[in-house]
Amino acid sequence: MHRFFVGNILHIESEVYDFASHSWRGVGESTSWFITQISCRRGVCVKGNTYWLAGGQYEPRNDHFLLRFDFSSERFQFLSLPADARRVYGNMALSVTKENQQLCLLATQVLDINVWMATKIESTGAILWSKFLTVTGANIRYHLQFNIGMSFLVDHEDKVVVSCNSVFPEIIDIVGEDKYIEVNHHGAQTRHIPYLLSYVPSLVQIQQGI
Repeated sequence: MHRFFVGNILHIESEVYDFASHSWRGVGESTSWFITQISCRRGVCVKGNTYWLAGGQYEPRNDHFLLRFDFSSERFQFLSLPADARRVYGNMALSVTKENQQLCLLATQVLDINVWMATKIESTGAILWSKFLTVTGANIRYHLQFNIGMSFLVDHEDKVVVSCNSVFPEIIDIVGEDKYIEVNHHGAQTRHIPYLLSYVPSLVQIQQGI
């Protein structure tokens, strides 16, 4: 378990929770990078590591990178984003695929929606990206209402993105190259934007005889 303390935008202290001692323990602080959006600070966990979208004090404006925390070494690493994504001036968010827990990046640019998948991530910080999906169209872009750090999931088999609508919380959007489906949960009432979770039944221990 990991948490941040943000003194200001460029002074971040990091702690991890030790379940053996039931206490928080400091693992360092940084004045060189930042995670500006509150919705992005929850991070995305993939195969034991946690990832965030971050920016640096000396990075060009709107140029982001991938920040990884390795719980085994308790160290942060900087990883590169796809070259096209770094030039995007819209919104970006991280998630995982439904099937095999691959890291995904969604980025918007004008009327386009692009999704990349990380096909290989090395312990050294080397990373390979493959573009998974591109959706173009003013109508789709308008309806989806993407925001920074939005909640979404990627279905690799059906090649679609499932996301929460940031304007209408009761609506779930499903979008692919040639499809747009709007699922309206009538009667659902919430004051906050919903958050989608990736649920893997095979990892859950079900107690028998309850």
